[in-house]
Amino acid sequence: MTFQFKCDSTNGFSEVSGSVSFSENGLKFEYQSNYLSLVKGDVNEVFIPFSQIEEIEYIKKFFTKKILIILNSLKNLDKFPIIEEYEINIPVKKKSIEKANEFVISANYHFGQYKLNSL
Repeated sequence: MTFQFKCDSTNGFSEVSGSVSFSENGLKFEYQSNYLSLVKGDVNEVFIPFSQIEEIEYIKKFFTKKILIILNSLKNLDKFPIIEEYEINIPVKKKSIEKANEFVISANYHFGQYKLNSL
């Protein structure tokens, strides 16, 4: 299962669009930065193993909905543009609420399986 997203980078100079998917071992992000709505950057890929993830949750507040991924390590993620203080916040648009919730449930299932296998 894949969830597509679009959000601002943490430096505020670019918009990042891409997708996140999961496997048995972690989350894979494919993304592209769009600088000042003029220049598109290269398509990049980053893999975050479940061993670096603390929590994956869907947060639903009155005006905002987002997928929150909390990390316990930033190893090999120094160039990933949407991490801020060990957190990845992926905003969820109204039309994607159901898909975001399904994504988080499925990702947490795989995350739980990973934790059980590592015991």
